[in-house]
Amino acid sequence: MMFLTNLVSKVNKLVVSLLLGVVFCAACGPSASADAPVQITAVTHYAALTLDNGETIRLGHLYLGKGAVDYLREYMVGKPLDLQIVGTDRYGVKQVILTELTSGKTLQQMLLKRGLAVVYSEDIKADLSQLWQHEQADARIWPKLQADAVFVNNGFGLVEGVVHNVVVFKTMAYVNFGADWKSDFTILIPADVLRNMNVAQLEALRGKNVRARGMIHPYYGPRITLFRPDMMEVVDAPE
Repeated sequence: MMFLTNLVSKVNKLVVSLLLGVVFCAACGPSASADAPVQITAVTHYAALTLDNGETIRLGHLYLGKGAVDYLREYMVGKPLDLQIVGTDRYGVKQVILTELTSGKTLQQMLLKRGLAVVYSEDIKADLSQLWQHEQADARIWPKLQADAVFVNNGFGLVEGVVHNVVVFKTMAYVNFGADWKSDFTILIPADVLRNMNVAQLEALRGKNVRARGMIHPYYGPRITLFRPDMMEVVDAPE
């Protein structure tokens, strides 16, 4: 009887060991393949990237502008790339950093330096310090514009001017640079960004010289929407 008990115990241990081995191998398989180079096979109009394994991903920490899709299609399709996952978006699509193996540069760096994107993350607390330096405040790429003369060009710019007033609601805030909010330049601060800002300090911007950076888009005049609080800063008063 004792012999049978010991035999059953050994069999059970063997089965458990085999099952653990199967689970371990299954877990190791994807991890090993994740380290292998990937290639972009297609880029949609909305900048979703299809990889050679059939997976759809997006470039993380970026807001892509006009020309970015054309650049990716022309220069990055078919090249071996290293993939690093940095998160997922609200739809569950992986956000990644892709690095060109031949140059060691990330696609994020390349797009930023060409003025084809701005730094952006849905995660307000994400550390983007390594990417800010690759944005160029070059007049050819990042036009420097005065708030009272800015025009809608659907491009990127550094807009600076004296704040006329600040209007704060529960779900958003507006920093207006002119008396006519329907036509003058405005900075829109959505709810998720507003939650990470000091409302008293925000309201105290009235009369101060403020600079915003980002995409200029049309909505009751030219506007920049903040994706992060640090896209807006107080600067020295104009001379």
